[in-house]
Amino acid sequence: MLASAMEGQPLALSLAEKAVCKVVYGAPRPRPLLLPVGLELWLYVQKMRNLQRKRMEASCLELALEGERLCKAGDFKAGVAFFEAAVQVGTEDLKTLSAIYSQLGNAYFYLKEYARALQFHKHDLLLARTIGDRMGEAKASGNLGNTLKVLGRFDEAIVCCQRHLDIAQEQGDKVGEARALYNIGNVYHAKGKQLSWNAAQDPGHLPPDVRETLHRASEFYERNLSLVKELGDRAAQGRAYGNLGNTHYLLGNFTEATTFHKERLAIAKEFGDKAAERRAYTSHALLWTL
Repeated sequence: MLASAMEGQPLALSLAEKAVCKVVYGAPRPRPLLLPVGLELWLYVQKMRNLQRKRMEASCLELALEGERLCKAGDFKAGVAFFEAAVQVGTEDLKTLSAIYSQLGNAYFYLKEYARALQFHKHDLLLARTIGDRMGEAKASGNLGNTLKVLGRFDEAIVCCQRHLDIAQEQGDKVGEARALYNIGNVYHAKGKQLSWNAAQDPGHLPPDVRETLHRASEFYERNLSLVKELGDRAAQGRAYGNLGNTHYLLGNFTEATTFHKERLAIAKEFGDKAAERRAYTSHALLWTL
């Protein structure tokens, strides 16, 4: 009778099962509700890992968002500290990490720490390629091009900006295409200016290689101007006119330069952009002295 009575009752929990109940549930549980010890522990570990991952993702994102807010407020040093902390915390979301690298690169660029900016834009480009993000690859390439230009590495900059242009055209991204055209023009213009300083010659009396470089700048600015007109972007039109004026001044095309600077001045007045107005007036006045 004793044996039959015991058959109707659940057996006592083993030490291992008691330990599992304590860790997983915080209290004893009836055996029918328990899975095998190994499976209970495996499920518990997976649950803890998922919780940790979610906490990590939330912490990384919170730090990155604060870094973004600080950079928008103009405090790039503090922004960098938060972005760096976000990277240290880590995330398994490669798209989020790519965005953090991009913003770190931009922040270091504004701080004029160009070597660090270059490093993070390279990280961003690598991640964008890893996850097959073509638009991200285009943006990272453009950022790399702008950074390389400032470092005086013009030929490398042109390669990066051209890749930005190619991907933008491939993706049908007209805004990105316009930006890439403008950036390529800027690289050729910066290269031409540096070559003209090295030649130590007056505008309009430059060696053939310098003139060719500046003509390339003008070509890309013209293409940019045509596209931003199509997009109706007046501010971008103003920038293109100003840079075309500067380029034609160096080439000695003073009549064309004057025309472009007048257009730049008109758009600056339209927007109430006093700084751009002053630059246009200065450029226009300089042309009248020639």
